[in-house]
Amino acid sequence: MSQLLLAVLFITLQNNQTAVSAIAPAEKRECQVAGTVVGHEGGEPIKNARVVLRPEGTNAPGKHYGLKTGEDGKFCFSNVPPGRYRLDAQRNGYVTQTYEEDDPSSSGPILAVAKEKKLEGLVIRLIRGGVISGKVLDADGEPAPGILVQALLPQDSVEPLWEAEGHDTSGMPKNGLVATQGTITNDLGEYRLAGLQPGEYLVNAVDTGGDLSMLSLSGSAFTFPEDDETLDKSAPTYYPAATRMEQAEKIPLKAGGYVSADIQLRHEKTVTVSGIVVREDGKPGSASFVTIANSDPETSYSRLNSQTDENGHFSISHVMPGNYTLAATSFEHDDMTEGLNARQKLEVGQQDVKDLRVVLAKGLTVTGKFSMEGGAISKLSNSYVALVGKDDDFSRGSSGPDKDGNFKITSLEAMTYQLILLNLPEEYYLKRVTYNGQSNPDHLVQIEPGVPPGKLELVVSSHPATIAGTVEDSNHAPVGGVTVVLHVGSGQGKSPSSPNHVITDQNGKFSFRGAAPGSYTVVAKKRSKSGSQPDSGETSFKVSEDEQKTITVKLQTNGT
Repeated sequence: MSQLLLAVLFITLQNNQTAVSAIAPAEKRECQVAGTVVGHEGGEPIKNARVVLRPEGTNAPGKHYGLKTGEDGKFCFSNVPPGRYRLDAQRNGYVTQTYEEDDPSSSGPILAVAKEKKLEGLVIRLIRGGVISGKVLDADGEPAPGILVQALLPQDSVEPLWEAEGHDTSGMPKNGLVATQGTITNDLGEYRLAGLQPGEYLVNAVDTGGDLSMLSLSGSAFTFPEDDETLDKSAPTYYPAATRMEQAEKIPLKAGGYVSADIQLRHEKTVTVSGIVVREDGKPGSASFVTIANSDPETSYSRLNSQTDENGHFSISHVMPGNYTLAATSFEHDDMTEGLNARQKLEVGQQDVKDLRVVLAKGLTVTGKFSMEGGAISKLSNSYVALVGKDDDFSRGSSGPDKDGNFKITSLEAMTYQLILLNLPEEYYLKRVTYNGQSNPDHLVQIEPGVPPGKLELVVSSHPATIAGTVEDSNHAPVGGVTVVLHVGSGQGKSPSSPNHVITDQNGKFSFRGAAPGSYTVVAKKRSKSGSQPDSGETSFKVSEDEQKTITVKLQTNGT
């Protein structure tokens, strides 16, 4: 959960500047996608709103188009190639929203742009953003500069939307938090979190030690590369002065509302974790990177690290009591190919943890080979295999296959992994997985302690099924902005690794390409506003190779 929280925070801390092709306003050009940006409450036109038309999907190819609205709030895109697009609008003082979002927690439709057809009269209604601001004070009541302040929403307030979008939330802690906005206090200890959507927030403050140059983002967690034991850092503190999430006060925020919230930092006993990193031959693991990560949901940032000296010694201070995973990785040049690693569980109490001995090892290597049915191995040059711990967050990935389809995954530990094939072109599907000579329909790879790993064989076919359809309401009218999830087997079954989920366009249309033959259930869900139960519907069916399956899903109001 902490990795998800901080990945979201990392995104929020960026400038969020999308690379777009700016289009200058023109009085007399033919509009292909056109509409107006207005205020959600009064419907007044919003001038200088930034409108972006972008291809659907984070990594979707194609050009982004961007412009600003005029005095009348209108926008006009011309010469847009056919495709599926998202249409977003943002303006200072408002919450960034997508076309036909009822609120920031619901989904708007994908816009299907067809050749020589116009989409006109589109209206994007922006909600005024709320503001939470105040001061962060240290334990002596003095202003605290350089403090990371976050606006957090309880996970259960956004979990229904995640489920509707196809995310598996079964393994997520139910009392977790999601960071939606973050900032750093100035020299007066002041902070301001603006553009917030309506909701009930927790706000917390994380002491960076007063030196922002120390703060970096490694992967998806905040780290302090040069931890200074002389720093007297406070514990992560929730508004108004709580070091535990359950003791924090919620801050209700209405659309366009303003709340002042000062935070008093608190000290909590922390300890130092120290020890030595060695190789299997007993030589010191110098220049190794040591990390301890805490996955407790109430922890604001959960990863601290250190680098070993020439004798392999490390020391990490300011560690709060809790359960951690300690990981060490060698950074010596001759170890970079195979990667020397170590991982172990660590329980931290009220006393310093001393004399840890961490043994680096090369880990295990799984070799594999792709074979193709109806295609060339070169088509998989950008595809790769990931092994994700079934009961652990440990994962490793392969490089792309070589010209003969061979690949390998290194630095593995003995455990059970879920195999996921990523970046597979949509005209193919993963037909068969064999591990250690045995067919594996669940795509699980079990590496036993003390037993050499087996070989993976992956068969990819160029004969997938295509599933397409329409989502309709009770009056047989198409419904856009519906999240459609493809499940294997019954509606409660797991989602296939690919394809995953899609959102219907303005005509209620959706499609899945690259589906393996078998039994499926399509589940459709749409929420009309935050906190409401989604309208939903589902249908089950079977498909075979090369089949073009067309279905209709009927939405039932509030699941009735």
